[in-house]
Amino acid sequence: KAEIHWNLKVRALIRLGRLPHHRRWHMSAQDDLAIEAAMADTDTTHLAERSVQRLSGGEQARVLLARVLAGEPKWILADEPLANLDPAHQLDAIKTFRTIADRGTGIVLILHDLTLAARIADQIIIMSAGMISAQGASAEVLTRKNAQQAFDIDVFIGKDDTGAPVFIPMGRA
Repeated sequence: KAEIHWNLKVRALIRLGRLPHHRRWHMSAQDDLAIEAAMADTDTTHLAERSVQRLSGGEQARVLLARVLAGEPKWILADEPLANLDPAHQLDAIKTFRTIADRGTGIVLILHDLTLAARIADQIIIMSAGMISAQGASAEVLTRKNAQQAFDIDVFIGKDDTGAPVFIPMGRA
């Protein structure tokens, strides 16, 4: 979990994401638009005037994502960005990442939840002992065999009402 050590208001923290675009702390109308869009994308607009240190862990995670989005990066690398989010905000974050990717931003997520990974990823890489053990489209990579080899677990693989895959760890392989 990322820690926020400064007692800033949410909008001020998100504004820090715009610093790579400036030589000074002067904000333009374009900066304001990027900040507002990032807050809208992460459902943090209503938190704008609150102290970051008074937010829940999930709210802080969404604010930190908004700070990244405000910078309009070409690539995002995020390690467990869904941790500390309630299920509804996990789904919102997945939708946000998908939207951002569809706009052309490259996104690399590190996830341990196979079901969520299958819902969002165009390509999956399974790592085991620091090495790539499987790589490709989720349907090809997220298999019982790969789960057994990489994680030493047996998984139940089913489908939800929409046809999306669901992975449930059943025990050690």
